Amino acid sequence: MADEFHVASLLVHALPEKAAAVATAIERMPASELHGRSPEGKIIVVVEAGNEQTITDRLNAIQSLPGVLSAALVYHEVDDTGAHDSVARSEGESASRSEPAKDAAP
Repeated sequence: MADEFHVASLLVHALPEKAAAVATAIERMPASELHGRSPEGKIIVVVEAGNEQTITDRLNAIQSLPGVLSAALVYHEVDDTGAHDSVARSEGESASRSEPAKDAAP
């Protein structure tokens, strides 16, 4: 299996009175960044991961936070150039499990 780097954008809608607590909980999740918040409780989140399952797990974790009304995957991109090594290590994956990137040129 080729090395992969996944980046996903999520739109989270929280109760306005719980939005600050939801945002704090999301910021504490590994490889998750907030990129915007509205007074109405909408939060833009970017998640980076070494595999698709981590993105799915993060989305499920966010959906289960108290005060979250909905969380939706808005964008998901996969790069298989091997650029995810630093993300994989930050998620606790062993660097020895990574395969070297394959050159695109012959």
